[in-house]
Amino acid sequence: MLLAGIGLYSVLPLSVSQRRREIAVRLALGASPRGVLPLTVREGMTLVAIGRRCGWSDIGDAAAEGDVVRDECLRSADVAIVPAVLGIVALAASYLPARRAAAVDPIVALRD
Repeated sequence: MLLAGIGLYSVLPLSVSQRRREIAVRLALGASPRGVLPLTVREGMTLVAIGRRCGWSDIGDAAAEGDVVRDECLRSADVAIVPAVLGIVALAASYLPARRAAAVDPIVALRD
């Protein structure tokens, strides 16, 4: 779970930093920073939702394999806790860089 959290916290800010110019253009054209934040956070959380869905289908496949695998995979509380914790990490990992990008002056961001 720690490795997955570190991966999320490195990939999601990278995707926000790659969109910095787009965010600057939106701000220069009159969008408010409060309007840009949900757009950026939604993109990051969409990626997490896709990964979560793939993970749940893997658990379902493992449960279909047999009793031993089903007992090992589904008995643990990790099935509920891990996705929740990773969801919180992903929300923070996409919100914090988006807030920083929205606070930058558009002219400065477009010059870089």
